[in-house]
Amino acid sequence: MLASASLATGKMGLYEPIHGSAPDIAGQNIANPMATILSIAMMLRYTFGLLEEADAVEVQTEVTEEQAAEQTEETSADDQQNDDNEADQDEQQSDDTEDDKKDLDIVLAGYHYGILKAGMVPNYISDHTGLFGGVQGIVTLITIIRTKLVATLLGTTGFGLNETYNRTLNWVKSTTDLGLSFSAVKKISEYYDAEDKQQADNAICMLRSWGLITAIFGFLTCLIFSKLFSLWSFDGDKGYTLAFILLSPIIAFSAINGCETAILKGTRKLKQIAVAQLITVVTTFCISIPLFWKFKLLGLVPSLVLVSFASLVVTCYFSFKAFPYRISFRKKILNEGIDTIKLGIYFTLASFFGAGALSIIANYLMNKGNAEIT
Repeated sequence: MLASASLATGKMGLYEPIHGSAPDIAGQNIANPMATILSIAMMLRYTFGLLEEADAVEVQTEVTEEQAAEQTEETSADDQQNDDNEADQDEQQSDDTEDDKKDLDIVLAGYHYGILKAGMVPNYISDHTGLFGGVQGIVTLITIIRTKLVATLLGTTGFGLNETYNRTLNWVKSTTDLGLSFSAVKKISEYYDAEDKQQADNAICMLRSWGLITAIFGFLTCLIFSKLFSLWSFDGDKGYTLAFILLSPIIAFSAINGCETAILKGTRKLKQIAVAQLITVVTTFCISIPLFWKFKLLGLVPSLVLVSFASLVVTCYFSFKAFPYRISFRKKILNEGIDTIKLGIYFTLASFFGAGALSIIANYLMNKGNAEIT
């Protein structure tokens, strides 16, 4: 169950289970995929720098492990109640085999659910691999070009400020959105697969209702504590308070955007997700580069706000087109989201501590230098 990594200089690495490919048990349906899943989490963390995505995989792995352990305990209790005759033993052996398969299904479900949040492609969308691969190639190319231009226009100081702003905003968002952007995918997907349109519509309504609540809460949190965030992020400097006040809407935009993206994921609107991603990265380029060219560092805050809003508009266009916007604050609708919120809290806690640790390290570096090294 242990993951491993062989890291080269830089970010390249070879990730695999500590036990290798286990060819001696190939084809017997008894291999535990936990180490492979955790190896993927290490790859996301150390090679791609996707810390939140890595946390999502690891947290979901822990959740499924606990579920499997509980199921195993129940199976053991049932074993004690069976007779010791040979017929009952054979029957129990068959039951154990079924339980093992169920445990494996639980772990694999956690794997698929975790990598869905990480933006990877699970098996049920394998037919769209070409589409996503092509879009990702274009997105990567545009992102590289944009990064080079931003580095030229803003310099290292601008990069440092951008990272500091984004790091703090992501921390606020991840601790106020209750993890809805990925925990809700499971419920919507289940209803959608069962072709239960009424339940799926209710789940979407529930998600949008809670999403609006968390958006307002996150916005107010950033607005009210903007001075504190300035002091925390910039080593006691309150001069960035106004910047965080102006950046507060990004928390609301991101929370709503995450919920609408979860709806598209849960209902398998994969083509729309790919197209939205492409439009968003092109729009980001067209908004940010002119602002940085004209206003330099003064264009940073407006760029972040406009880019976040543009991304929200693009996602909502596809989501609203597929599922007309509807919210309800009735107790019955909101109560349907309790289980989703409970699941999302795992991700919220992981993001809270992960982003918090990153902020501590970044602030330490700020104390030793300036924004250029963060």
